[in-house]
Amino acid sequence: MRWKGKMDRSEGELNGQVAVVTGASRGIGKATAIELARRGADVAIVARSVEALEATAQEIEAVGRKALPIKADVSDVDQAFAMAEKVRETFGHVEILVNNAGILGPVEYVYKVDPAQWAHTLQVNLVGVFNVTHSILPSMVFQQYGRIVNISSGAAVKPRKGWSAYATSKAGVNQFSRVLAMEVADFNIRVNVIYPGVVATRMQEELRNTPPEHWDAEQAELFQRLYKEGKLLPPEEPAKLIAWLVGPEGSDVNGAILDIRNPSVRAQVGLPPL
Repeated sequence: MRWKGKMDRSEGELNGQVAVVTGASRGIGKATAIELARRGADVAIVARSVEALEATAQEIEAVGRKALPIKADVSDVDQAFAMAEKVRETFGHVEILVNNAGILGPVEYVYKVDPAQWAHTLQVNLVGVFNVTHSILPSMVFQQYGRIVNISSGAAVKPRKGWSAYATSKAGVNQFSRVLAMEVADFNIRVNVIYPGVVATRMQEELRNTPPEHWDAEQAELFQRLYKEGKLLPPEEPAKLIAWLVGPEGSDVNGAILDIRNPSVRAQVGLPPL
């Protein structure tokens, strides 16, 4: 991986491009959709809640870009392909895909966990990434250009009690992304992963409200402390990292896993030191 200079902060660097962002009704997905629109992209926003998507769409349109809200469950391959077809019918092309949709899943010890809930988390967080990517990728291959960013987590590499479903799904996202990056590099398609850090999202709120006896008590205490001290990252920070990766300054990065807590990553993107 080769790093280039500081990010060009001029607006319009994504003019003429179309982005698809899943899980765009709130949190990192919503912040990312708005950030991409500010940089010139029209955005198809995907989630299971139409009402929440409308709020995101209004903010995208407020900065002068087109928004296409689509209700879809990424874990369902037919819905993923119907979503991709609607995007193609509306915009004709897609340059950017951000696979952000995900669920926390059952936070519970393996010997206690509900097997169906465990499998559902993998279906959403891992198979969902495949479904959406598989539906969008042929058009990127055809046009010989694309930028894909998949949202993972530090949980993929650092095991925590009670997180077997979530951690396994994110580890799968990491390896899927690495393999895909190799497969499509010759088509001028870049595939990367980010670790967004501990962000002020609904998922983080769910974790803080999970009784510590169901998972790692030390991690539970850490999240509570970060929240009380006001140290949770705003969703706009990972959104800026994603925008950097899909923009001109991130064009040489492929097959990378970028941790937003890494000082050199933050410096490249223009984020303040932690």
